[in-house]
Amino acid sequence: MRRLSWNGNGVTKMSGSLVTAYIGLGSNLGDREAHLNRAVEMLENTSGVRVIKVSAYFNTAPVGYTEQPDFLNAVAEIETSLTAYELLGICCGIEKTLKRERIVHWGPRTIDLDILLFGNLVLNDASLTIPHPRMLEREFVLKPLNEIAPERIHPVCSKSIRELYHEFLLTVQSGPVSLKQMHLIVAADQNWAIGKKNELLIKIPEDQAFFREKTIGKVVVMGRKTLDSFPGGMPLKSRTNIVLTKNKNFQVENAIAVHSLKELMEELKNYGGRNMYVIGGGSIYQLLLPYCDTAYVTKIFHSYDADTYFTNLDQLNEWKMVSRSAEKTQSGLNYVFMKYKKQGGNRL
Repeated sequence: MRRLSWNGNGVTKMSGSLVTAYIGLGSNLGDREAHLNRAVEMLENTSGVRVIKVSAYFNTAPVGYTEQPDFLNAVAEIETSLTAYELLGICCGIEKTLKRERIVHWGPRTIDLDILLFGNLVLNDASLTIPHPRMLEREFVLKPLNEIAPERIHPVCSKSIRELYHEFLLTVQSGPVSLKQMHLIVAADQNWAIGKKNELLIKIPEDQAFFREKTIGKVVVMGRKTLDSFPGGMPLKSRTNIVLTKNKNFQVENAIAVHSLKELMEELKNYGGRNMYVIGGGSIYQLLLPYCDTAYVTKIFHSYDADTYFTNLDQLNEWKMVSRSAEKTQSGLNYVFMKYKKQGGNRL
């Protein structure tokens, strides 16, 4: 771990409430270590930013687009009085200064900076998603982050980085469930909002029929709150219901309870050859998105007051929309059925 003493450049420039944030850094062109050092130095010299510590630098093989040099990756912990959007602008400015070029997706770059965590902020809009939507499937993020902040709690999963990294390693060792069997199914408004106070935003009869058609006879994976939202808090009929919950005393008739990502993956191996559907809620979607191959999205062309959002797949380059129905109208609402497929690639 690289612990940095603050040189005072920005001390008098810090104002307002301070937030602890974590930034992932990577480089695989030129003098990689020099690029990372320069990026950290530029963060240090930014008004409203104080670099607290930086992880060791880890060499990682490229994935996705493999015809390129190895990466050098690290994570920096900072304190900042900036907003998340202002910090995003700073990161983009550093990339521009260090001459990052975006020619090949997931291709070589002199420098790459990504906001991983920003306090306890949970944000999902057109320009920024926090926590970073792919950090839970990236060892080159979890390993350095675990080095400098093992007790930090992920605001969506409510687990420490130490726990999440341990689960990641166990999943890799035991072998993941085939992505071709893991699907997501969700209804979202035009802003990717999916719920409020543990309730769906809207119920459209055709969407409910589509959900039944896809999931009947299949395995459905959900969180405890999603189960509680069903009539009588009872599992869905004619499906294998698996509930991911931290409550180890939880029991419900006709459902299987698992208490960690590792337990879930071990349980899912018992259903080889059967399609499995992740059906909510928000934290479960985010946790399992990296393990899914297909997403069925009912997009409703309306904006609702909401407190729970699905990840905007249109912002993730590895997800591509492969089909879209004609626009439909029911219950006074316009909507479409869309299907997304995950493409090859594995960089942030």
